Amino acid sequence: VHVSHADGDVVWAGYEMDPTAAGGDEAGHLHRSLDDGRTFEAMPTPSWAPGRLSGLNSSHDNPNLVYVTFSFAGRPKVIRSTDAGQSWEDLSGFRTGSTGVVSDNGFPDVSTYDVLDFPGTNIIWAATEIGIVESRDNGATWEMADNGLPAVSVWQIKMLDDEVVVATHGRGIWTLPVAAIATDTESDLALPEQLQLEAAYPNPFVDRVHLHWSLPQTRPVTIDAYDVQGRRVASLYQGVATAGRHTLTWNGAGLAAGAYWIRISTSTGSHVQSVVKTR
Repeated sequence: VHVSHADGDVVWAGYEMDPTAAGGDEAGHLHRSLDDGRTFEAMPTPSWAPGRLSGLNSSHDNPNLVYVTFSFAGRPKVIRSTDAGQSWEDLSGFRTGSTGVVSDNGFPDVSTYDVLDFPGTNIIWAATEIGIVESRDNGATWEMADNGLPAVSVWQIKMLDDEVVVATHGRGIWTLPVAAIATDTESDLALPEQLQLEAAYPNPFVDRVHLHWSLPQTRPVTIDAYDVQGRRVASLYQGVATAGRHTLTWNGAGLAAGAYWIRISTSTGSHVQSVVKTR
């Protein structure tokens, strides 16, 4: 089960993607919920999907982008959908694949457990049984990452503020600064020169709206929400935030429908943007 990083109402769940599985919607499909897990719909399964899933992850920016990983020899290891599960592409170069097939883009024939793409870049990491495999061209080619992490099984990768957290089998938990990973490529992850507040998503929203903001330096930050009369209706963040990109989610489920203002303030300036709650 995986809750979308970009939209908390989107939930992905599944056991296998297998076009030969019996049972209709009960088997063989990845399922998607658009209502926080209350109801689910089966997504189309490509004819070349190998079977049992070994991992699920999603984009931090795009709620329609999802990754699925597998661990079958000679079969696709990382597949991606950019249209919310309606169609799929094999990023690992095994294509339709069968036992003995070798990847045509450098991806090793090893068990693969997780995927992380870095917002604003073409960098994708895949967690495998031999370490991190990296693409710097949006999945077109792959090679072992040269980042100082041990070459051991990596079960999970997460991005937390300005760090990447890597969980290994037998070698503990490691962290790396995001800025160090994107050093050789032009990237939106480079620190901004001033406070930045990106467009909220989704906007309009029903219950939750996701806010992305960036700081050039570590400093105190306050984020509040106001109604159109200028009354503060929620305190979203108050504390010292590190340099880099940050994400928070505002749950406005108890508020009336209408327009609201999000204001982010630091000692060097502030930004304001409007969001609309539909019901």
